[in-house]
Amino acid sequence: MSIALYMDQHVPRAVTVGLRLRNTDVLTASEDGASGLTDAELLDRASALGRVLFSQDDDLLAEARRRQAAGTPFGGVVYAHQLRVSIGACIRDLEIIASAGEQDDLRAQVLFLPLSPVSTATVSSSTLTRPATSLATARAAWHRGRGCDRGLTVAFRATLAAWVGCWQCQAACAVSVECVPYLLLR
Repeated sequence: MSIALYMDQHVPRAVTVGLRLRNTDVLTASEDGASGLTDAELLDRASALGRVLFSQDDDLLAEARRRQAAGTPFGGVVYAHQLRVSIGACIRDLEIIASAGEQDDLRAQVLFLPLSPVSTATVSSSTLTRPATSLATARAAWHRGRGCDRGLTVAFRATLAAWVGCWQCQAACAVSVECVPYLLLR
């Protein structure tokens, strides 16, 4: 089963349209009649619908972090900065997340986009079944060390790593294979 996404009112329509063209399950706050809700109410609404909330709103990110610190459950948030992540990168990465993951993979988690600063335009959906390589797993460990995917399940991290590849090795990799045992033990 894939992850269903819920778009807040700050997400450009082009992202939603692009995901729908790729057969990703997407519901917008506007379509749901929830565009006037506060950030806390919007996060509750997405969670009640069993969807992961995608946002480009810094205030919503702060609400998710507050809930994490308090141990308050929520369905998960994927965040992309409005000026630092292109529409195309949002579409590509959200499609990967929706295709590769399960709802429980992101429960009470915040995942940051982009998944990779290098292009994954040549990656096909058949890559999702490919097992993670050592370099991809090391890449996931490096990314985890940044706190961007802290708490994600090992299987989901490995799937994302196999999909996205290792951007560190594209430009002087600072990750050693010594990172891999920690990742596998989490």
